Amino acid sequence: MTSGRWGRRLCGHSLVLVVVALPALATGSSLVADVAPGEWERLEFAALAPGSDSFADMFVWSCSPPIDAPGSVSEEQIPRFVEQARLAQVLGVLACSMTGYLIGVLANGRAFALLATLLFAALPPVAGYGHVLRPETSVAMLSLLSLLLAQLLAMSQAPAAARLRRASAWLLAPVAASCLAVAVASMPDMGSALLFPNGLAILAAILTGQRLWRALRRRSVAAWPARAAGSRMWPFVFFAMAATVGAALLMAIEGGKGAASGLAMHGNLLPSSPWMAAPVVVLAVMGAVRAAVRTGRRIGARGRVTADAALLAFSAATLMHRAMQGEWSDGLLVAFPFAWLLAEGAILAFLLAAARLRR
Repeated sequence: MTSGRWGRRLCGHSLVLVVVALPALATGSSLVADVAPGEWERLEFAALAPGSDSFADMFVWSCSPPIDAPGSVSEEQIPRFVEQARLAQVLGVLACSMTGYLIGVLANGRAFALLATLLFAALPPVAGYGHVLRPETSVAMLSLLSLLLAQLLAMSQAPAAARLRRASAWLLAPVAASCLAVAVASMPDMGSALLFPNGLAILAAILTGQRLWRALRRRSVAAWPARAAGSRMWPFVFFAMAATVGAALLMAIEGGKGAASGLAMHGNLLPSSPWMAAPVVVLAVMGAVRAAVRTGRRIGARGRVTADAALLAFSAATLMHRAMQGEWSDGLLVAFPFAWLLAEGAILAFLLAAARLRR
């Protein structure tokens, strides 16, 4: 390989590393910022009530200061304890950024993933108050990891991966279901996220039914490819059932409370200025239309669940949660799904502008 190709490849990898690290750098630059309202109370509550079984509560509890009683920490010590706890938040945002970038690459390529990661870093949940430690960060990490595993599960159903199909399905489906179940059990208000695996299962069942109907019209019932069709459908059905049952069992064990109310956080997703929020919403709507059309074409051409179909289903489910909760939920939970739609909208706007200039 020539030095020129080595240099271009090195520049490309360096750009990816910088962009993926940008959200964490944006949150890390505010480590010494003033203590946000409720931030110290959240840490104090977690330190004095470590008995919760919720994964989100344990995430905050692992960063809480060693105190024995409320009010035992002086006002001078609070900023130091908060600054130390915020390091875990920076690592959590970095994990979300890395996972979200990989999801974007699998769905629509590297350029789309880089643009979505840049937009993720610019949204208020990251750029504005991303440094504030809260339990929603762990839920965002788990839900994104579940989506990434679901995309790999969809890719394992491709004909080229037939030899790995059964082994990967047995491995990916339970892990993806476990991650989503723990996330929903930690934040029961995110129960709408279970529409994501159930939607994929319904889509897989519809595509399998179409394949069997075409086979019936060409052959007899005895020659149906029932085993091959079932192997395409059952991993997604198992994913949906395991995630739903797992979330129900975990919520029953935890008493249906999830993350303690004293640890919850509310935050905006859109810019506070209406003049800035309006174009952002327009771009997101354009991106949703483009993503739906492109995903539908790919599903029709390939006849199976695709990685971008998993991304679209996840985005629709999580944004539905945001629409139902309004301002009573943390924008970080839906920041990456919203950034993906914004990236789709920005690409569509660029293509429309380029087509207009060519005339």
